[in-house]
Amino acid sequence: KPGQKYVGRTELLKDGLAAGNVSLTLKNVLPADEGTYSCIVNSKDWSADTTTVLSIAG
Repeated sequence: KPGQKYVGRTELLKDGLAAGNVSLTLKNVLPADEGTYSCIVNSKDWSADTTTVLSIAG
């Protein structure tokens, strides 16, 4: 299943959605997590998208 490798390792900021913050935290980062991530948020009033690159050092 897509996203299965992230189960139990992600967390949305508590109360973030109500404040307009959709930050997602990835815990226990693995070398296999390295890559480009995209986020798209749509609501009835607005939409936004962003892309970020995760690089693993060490």
